[in-house]
Amino acid sequence: LTGGFGKANGLGDIEVLCGLASIEIGNRLWNDADGDGVQDAGEAGINGVTVLLFKKDANGNFTNQVASQTTTGNGEYYFTSLEPNTDYQIRVLTGQNPLTGLKLTQEDAGSNDAIDSDAILDNNLSAATIVLKSGDYGQNNHTYDIGFNNCPTVTATGSAVCVGGTLSLSATGTNISTYSWSGPAAFSVSTATPTRTNATTAMSGTYSVTVANQGGCKATATVTATVNPAPV
Repeated sequence: LTGGFGKANGLGDIEVLCGLASIEIGNRLWNDADGDGVQDAGEAGINGVTVLLFKKDANGNFTNQVASQTTTGNGEYYFTSLEPNTDYQIRVLTGQNPLTGLKLTQEDAGSNDAIDSDAILDNNLSAATIVLKSGDYGQNNHTYDIGFNNCPTVTATGSAVCVGGTLSLSATGTNISTYSWSGPAAFSVSTATPTRTNATTAMSGTYSVTVANQGGCKATATVTATVNPAPV
């Protein structure tokens, strides 16, 4: 018996080529109805918002737009096929129609990064931005959420009167559903423009009004009102 056992002529090594796992980031834009910076049950996503993705350039600026997505479903967006260990910026222009009347909610509220809002306003106050560094291949991050709200604004005004006169107070603002005033001499009312007749000097002092929108988000303003002694 001659010869030996070996590879057949022309048969080479077999190699298995596996593609690198994709890197994905994103998640959700939502209406933070109570303004607490945390996604609560029942708070709706905001659909139809364009979300841009920029990569840092050689000068350290985010001028290179590399992708764009539009929020759908429950306000969700995702970017795929990112480069590993690379600096990116997520950017949402705040002038878009679905965001009309809304403002960016507070950043990094609470202790759960999966349900908080991560964006800040840029220097021009025209975009909500998140700066991040991507992970390695296969490392996805779906915690980049951005909350907007229609929390109320309020300004309080009050008059100066003489003893015996009528002290007038007023709260004005936007997105207000309820009013709650408090002040000297056990003052407590729930109207926008309360008055106190037959004013006394005990009614002088700081008055506070807390307003809320339909979602329970609140804002507070104060005003000092003075009741002067009657002229002699």
